[in-house]
Amino acid sequence: MLERVWRDSPNSGGKLVLELALADYHNDAEGYARPSLAKLAKKARMTESNTRYLLREMERDGGLVIERNAGPRGCNLFTLQYVQGEAHFTGG
Repeated sequence: MLERVWRDSPNSGGKLVLELALADYHNDAEGYARPSLAKLAKKARMTESNTRYLLREMERDGGLVIERNAGPRGCNLFTLQYVQGEAHFTGG
C-alpha cells in the first residue's frame, strides 16, 4: 500500500504525508483504514486540527472517502480512492 501511494499519489506536502499515514493503517483485506484522529495526527506529525482540515480537503478533491461512524465502535472508515483502482480526483 505504501509503495502505491508513493508511486501514484497526485498530492504533495501535508496531504501526501497524511496519505502515507493512512496507507500505513490500511487493511488490505478490509479495503480501508480506521485509525482514530489522534493516532492519525500523531503518525502524520500534525495537529488534530490540521489533520481534520486536510482530510476534508482530500475528501472534497475526490481522492478519499470517509464513512463517518461506520466502523467498529463508531470509528470512521477511510478509503483512498485511487489506491482502490479508481481515479476520482478533481484537485490535488
